[in-house]
Parts: sequence; C-alpha cells; structure tokens
Amino acid sequence: MPYKDFREFLDFLDKKGELKTCHKEVDTEIEIAKITDKSSKVEGPAILFTNVKGFDTQVVTGLFGNLDRGFLMMDSNKYEAFNKVALALENMIPLNLLNDGPCQEIVKVKNDIDLNEIPTLWHHRKDSHRFITTANCRVKDPVTKICNSSINRVAVLGKDRLTFQSNPPHQLAFIAKQYLEKGLKCPIALSIGTDPSILVGSVCGIPPGTDEFEFAGGLRGAAVDVVKCLTSDIEVPAYSELVIEGEIVPGDEDGVVGKTSYEFESPFCEIHGYFGMQVRSPVIQVTAISHRKNYIYHGLGTAEPPSEHQIFDAVGVQGDVYLAVKRAFPKLKIGAINAGSFAAIISMRKTEPGQARQLIEALLAKAGLKRVTVVDEDIDVFNPTQVDWAIQFRSCADDYILTSELPAINLDPMISTPPNLLKKVGIDATLPLKGDKTGVVEVLKDLGPARYSDLDRLDLKDYIDI
Repeated sequence: MPYKDFREFLDFLDKKGELKTCHKEVDTEIEIAKITDKSSKVEGPAILFTNVKGFDTQVVTGLFGNLDRGFLMMDSNKYEAFNKVALALENMIPLNLLNDGPCQEIVKVKNDIDLNEIPTLWHHRKDSHRFITTANCRVKDPVTKICNSSINRVAVLGKDRLTFQSNPPHQLAFIAKQYLEKGLKCPIALSIGTDPSILVGSVCGIPPGTDEFEFAGGLRGAAVDVVKCLTSDIEVPAYSELVIEGEIVPGDEDGVVGKTSYEFESPFCEIHGYFGMQVRSPVIQVTAISHRKNYIYHGLGTAEPPSEHQIFDAVGVQGDVYLAVKRAFPKLKIGAINAGSFAAIISMRKTEPGQARQLIEALLAKAGLKRVTVVDEDIDVFNPTQVDWAIQFRSCADDYILTSELPAINLDPMISTPPNLLKKVGIDATLPLKGDKTGVVEVLKDLGPARYSDLDRLDLKDYIDI
C-alpha cells in the first residue's frame, strides 16, 4: 500500500504497536540519540518525542530500529524486498507536479532563515556539530536535467550554512562538480520527513541517469506528488515535513566537488560505528526553509552496531546488491540477500560450475563491498548459525577468494585516503556442482543435511510449560 506521506506511515506504525510516544521532556543534545540507540539495540519501537526542550517541534526517531520495521518502509520484508526493487526499476512512474503543497505552508527566506530553530540532534559528545541524518539531498544534472536524490549526512554550521558529505562515486558530487567547473551555482534541496518509499528509494543505488523519485513511485505503486522549490526549479515531495533549499557556490578551494567553499566537519559516528576523522566538506548556502504547520522532525540514531544507522543502510544496500547481480547475471536465481555496511551474504541456485565464484568477483568490484559470501538456497542468510555452518562445512581455503587492491569507500577505517584501495575477500560456501569445488558430494548433497521438514510446526507448549 502506498503511504500518502510521512504522517500516514507513523499512524500505521502506531496501530501496529511499533511506535511509542514519549511525553517526558527530552534534550536534543545527546539524550534523544541515546534513547534511540537503546531502543534499537533491543529491537524496540520507534519513538515520537512530543516534549523537546527548547522547541515546539516534535521529533521522531528509530523508524529503522529493527530490520523488519526497516523493510516495512517499502511495504515489504527482508526476504522479498529485493524483488520489489527490481520490479520498481522496470515500472518507474513519472512525478505528479502540483501547484503547491503542505511542505510550503510556512516559508522563511532571507533574514527569517534560522537553522537553529530546527531540532537537529547532537548524537555523541565527540561530534563536531549537530547533524541532519535523514536529509534527502536532490540536485539536477545541468545537461540531462534529470534529478538525482541521495541520503547524505549534513552538518549545521550556523543560521544559514550547512556542509554535506558526498564522496566518490556518489552522483551528488559528480553533478555538483559540473556546475562549479562552469562557474555556476549548484542548486540543492534537502527534504526531511517524507513518504518512506522516497527515503528508501534514494539509498537503493539505482543506475545513474534515473530519477530516484520516479523509482520511488514504482516502489509505492503511485506517482510521487512534488512541488517546485521556492528558489530553484528542483522538485521536492509535496508532503515533506521540512524542506531546506540552498546552493553550492563557486569558490577558491578545490575538493571533492570542485572549487567551492569548504568547512571542517566531523568527527561523527560513521556507518561502521566508529568516529570518522575530521574532513573538509562542501558548504551549502541556505536560500529558503519551508515546512508544514506543526511539522515533525525525523532523526536517525547512529552508534556502534546494532544501531538504526546500520539497519537503514542494510535496507538500501540489499536493493543495490540485487540490481548489480541482475545486471551482470540476468538469469541467475537469487534466494535472498542480507546486505549491509561493506558486506553481503547471498543465497543462490547454482546451475553451472563456477557461478558462485563468478558472482563474488563481480560484486567485489563494487566500491561499497569488501566481503561477499555466497551460500545455497537452503541457507537462511539472516540466520548467523546457518551461514556459519555453510562456511564451515561447504567451503575450505580454496573457496576463499582474495582480490588485489580494488576501489573502496573512503569511510572504511581500514584504508588510507587517497587512493581508496583495499584488498577484498569472498567466500564460496555453496555445495559442489559438477566438480567445480572439492568435497564429498554424496555426503554434502545426496545424504544431508539432517533436517526435520516440519520442525517449525512443533510447539513446545504442547509438551512443556514455557
């Protein structure tokens, strides 16, 4: 079912008992983030904070507090979502442009702009700034006029200035650089609190040159309603809770997006759960802020795993991995994908010798993956015990694939930057097929495994008190 907007999704979670309300006064500095992390680590509920110290605005966090709730964002589950991603990419729906929308009920420009009025979170004491962690950053390619959307962390520098992180090979950096190389300002729009399919659609890694909002339309089965920004021709979701418009202005310092203005930002708790080193990031000069009346601010918790940040990443990376598999191996039967920060576990049905190794080597070429494990269809990729069992008894040293240095993501603390290169590893933990691996086939395949097919129907309550 498509959710019309962010609030409709929150209502859905509330009815399922997946959203709880906190009426106690809480602080945006550390306290909200800490409560969010605690809930995530016990797979607890999302939380709506109605009494935020110093603000009239409500804050919601923990929407990705567990994996099952994360996949609800695209009205699916962890075993089926990748199929929905592929279907959405084949059936993208053009945007529905409206004349106006709720996201522009309140408008602030020029001297009225003040980012400090937004209840952005300070997550950890070592953080360098308050960070917006759910910003859907949207830019328009100056040549093709196709928009690109991505979720980027954004640091608040002051009343009207932000920095954003966008590392190669991100499209945001590539598009911004095209403007700056011509001495032009690059318009950018940040949407916060959107229909969840829009949020998830912007982290699925769809091919360059496609609009993530049209892809989100395919995910939700209905066009995304958009409105034009107040200060540029970029379209933003009409039912966003909050929109921040701005521009990246040509400057003198050369960096990841070309010559513009840069400021130091981070430390910040990165996707891997460690604090990233201080870096210089491009500056956004804010040109307008608009929002709904009584808007709800959406924050994302980030800490050492398991935290909301890693689960959010896993939801998007699953689709990213599947799309990469289907492009390289269109006829390959994939069972399930458990993907997250820099790693993926994939179950597949082998039909030809060497297919698992071929799949591993293709995926390790992706910058965002450093470890790939492939198992057979009968292994539940979300069950660590089953995966470990397959690795132990369906593979040996010959089935570990070590690469030479390949492109990687510079957020990984194990690499030095530049040149962002890393040796990677894959594990073929599949059963032998036609002699493509060593192993006693009769034992591994014909006689085993020893498994009760109806074990899930046995209820211990019928035998003992529990």
